[in-house]
Amino acid sequence: MHVEHPLLPTPYSQASTALLAVIYLYMVGVFVAFGLRRGFLPKEERWGITAVAVCIPLLEVRLAYTLIFMITADMDFNAIKGNPTAYLVMTMLPEVAIIATWTYIIYRRKFHSHDHNRSHQKLGTEEGRAIIGSVGRRTHVALYSAMFASFWVSGST
Repeated sequence: MHVEHPLLPTPYSQASTALLAVIYLYMVGVFVAFGLRRGFLPKEERWGITAVAVCIPLLEVRLAYTLIFMITADMDFNAIKGNPTAYLVMTMLPEVAIIATWTYIIYRRKFHSHDHNRSHQKLGTEEGRAIIGSVGRRTHVALYSAMFASFWVSGST
């Protein structure tokens, strides 16, 4: 009787990885669509496109690690018994970089803003609250796509 190794890819894990790849491609498509129309976005919302541009290559590396294992069944790319250096470089570091990028960007957007004279305003002031209120009423599709990407990569391990 032939028993398969329990850590090899199963049809369920292959299907879930394919679904993640489709979600990634959809996110890249949304990014390209908004990136091509970046000039039409309000100036205070364009930072979301730049943030997604930083995160997309990191997501690609993270997804490549999983795809390599699913396609080749190479145990060096297994998250449990595989090569720890490959796991560190292709999985953990991109995840940490994406979370750090978004933490920095959200911190900068939440606590600082620029007025027309290019000076910083603390958003705890009355003017700062008005800035948050005016920006917060708009739909930030590009921002939501990017945040989805960062949560997706952190939850896909």
